[in-house]
Amino acid sequence: MNTTLSTSDALQDIAAQVRHSSQLGQRILPVGNSTKPHLSTSHDSQVQRLSMATWSGIVDYQPFEFTITAKSGTRVSELKHALEASGQFLPFDPILISQGATLGGTIAAGISGPGRLLFGGLRDFVLGVQLIDGLGHIVRGGGKVVKNAAGFDLPKMMVGSLGRLGILTEVTLKVFPKPIGYRTLKLATRSLGDALGHIGSLMRLPIDIVAVELDSDRSLFVRVAGDESTTSNLARRICDHLGMKANEEWSGAEEATWWADAAELRWAEDAVSVVRVPLTSSDVEALDRRLERVGVLRRYSAAANAAWIAARTQQQAEEIPGILTGLQLKGLVIRGTGPLLLGHDKTAAFAKRIQQAIDPANVFAPF
Repeated sequence: MNTTLSTSDALQDIAAQVRHSSQLGQRILPVGNSTKPHLSTSHDSQVQRLSMATWSGIVDYQPFEFTITAKSGTRVSELKHALEASGQFLPFDPILISQGATLGGTIAAGISGPGRLLFGGLRDFVLGVQLIDGLGHIVRGGGKVVKNAAGFDLPKMMVGSLGRLGILTEVTLKVFPKPIGYRTLKLATRSLGDALGHIGSLMRLPIDIVAVELDSDRSLFVRVAGDESTTSNLARRICDHLGMKANEEWSGAEEATWWADAAELRWAEDAVSVVRVPLTSSDVEALDRRLERVGVLRRYSAAANAAWIAARTQQQAEEIPGILTGLQLKGLVIRGTGPLLLGHDKTAAFAKRIQQAIDPANVFAPF
């Protein structure tokens, strides 16, 4: 990890704000476009929000190197459009693009979309970062090429840091060629247990499955990629393997719209609280029984390795922390009130130690 001063006056101004806040005993929470509103708030009256939304723009794009570098306030939609022009895309499938999600906010939240199942999560694609630490220093970690992996892995540390470890100012991402096309199967299952059994069976198949979503009505949505012939053959192979027929089969615009709606959380847009819970498939049945009694909406993503919980009333929302604690699960509140993290957080003490090491002056909002 090394420090370098930027020639940008605007960047120096942000660093000066950090030093000034430290002198005044104020704390800072950097925010983007607040597409994940609960991550952009703090109950601490000493915490001042610092908008990074205007700190935007693509700094460097090397299609032949499969890397792109942009300022943290850059909207992910801008990156998406630039990459599409060269037939490339962001494999970790970022969420809330159409609502204005920024690159910095996406990294800080650490949330990947449904496509992370095949291509990997956000952490796998962050090559380098530039940030301002709690002392007002401009710090770089990682690099701008895929082979540069020397030194302390600061870039990975910033993924999921929630703006508590520093102010991200620039990020370099690895990108992939965009698939030619997609096809999605909608499969009706008899029970949650059957659905989970089908998911486990699919994950053992020697084929590339892009995404698997499980809805609360026990419908499975299975996505594959390739040209028309390839995806048709894969769809037939999946149905033969499971011994069932698809209720529906989509490609083209209808298919793309369904997955865009999933990544935009449109199924939960009227909810008063939305919580994301990392888990394993073995946790799903116990969690779902408790959530069903409360009456909340839920969806299981990435082959049941993440749960999305949407409470339609405040009373429902108040039941979620106890459910997660009882099952020793941790949830991140994307929308709602109260604590940012719910349930059983085994990493809380470690996160606080890391924050103290990177931010000894306690400039940034606490976890």
